[in-house]
Amino acid sequence: MFTVFVTCLILGAVVGFLAGLLGIGGGLLIVPVLSVLLFKLDIVGEQPAFMVAVATSLASIIFTCFSSALTHHRHDNVDWSLAVWVIASVGLGAGLSSFMSVHISVEMLETLFAITVSFVALRMIFAKTTDKANQTQHPNKFILVPVSMVIGSLSSLIGIGGGALVVPMLSQLRFNVKRAIGVGSVAGTCIAVVATVGYVTVGWQQYALSDWFLGYIYLPALLGLITTSSIFAPIGAKLVHRLPVIVLKRLFAAFLFVVVLKMLLF
Repeated sequence: MFTVFVTCLILGAVVGFLAGLLGIGGGLLIVPVLSVLLFKLDIVGEQPAFMVAVATSLASIIFTCFSSALTHHRHDNVDWSLAVWVIASVGLGAGLSSFMSVHISVEMLETLFAITVSFVALRMIFAKTTDKANQTQHPNKFILVPVSMVIGSLSSLIGIGGGALVVPMLSQLRFNVKRAIGVGSVAGTCIAVVATVGYVTVGWQQYALSDWFLGYIYLPALLGLITTSSIFAPIGAKLVHRLPVIVLKRLFAAFLFVVVLKMLLF
């Protein structure tokens, strides 16, 4: 337990720093690292390790996404007339998938994770250095709602906040990029809260609180993650204008591809 806590302190620092610097979700790193760690230390078996990592990642994302969403709201960067539609849709998708997750094979979940991470990595590599930040068109609700439900469902299944998917979706639908980031942070908070409740509920009979589990959430790992991620995120954000972020994004994307290959081939 102590080893997991200390490792997650370090992992949380890395995740928080990269989240602040690159704007990426912590689940991209937390899920693969934590699933291997839990299995290797014999805390859980190989099959449930991925599920526990996903649940713990989502629980930690509640704190990071809420902080980000609050900041965007204070800067009037959240279009609530659009956000309510996205929140309702991703929340419904996340809730349904978290309860269904126990009936989906670990291999399928790992494949979904690998595909999603590959998409995010490719976008980081080929994204333009400048975005059309002045776009103001509101997306069609008949497109927005079902796509948001799919994003919420996928994010819940693989343990990411959803911002990495919500922002490019809104951008593709010609919505203002800066406001898309604000909506994405709110949506990520909603996904994390709803999915965490689901994983606690479905995992309640599987693990005991006396073993430091809250449903599928492993509490020592969660404590380690949130302790340092909240400290290092502002540090990463302050370095955005001092470091070549586009180069860092592409290096990090290359690292994500290594994670994907290791997950699929080993």
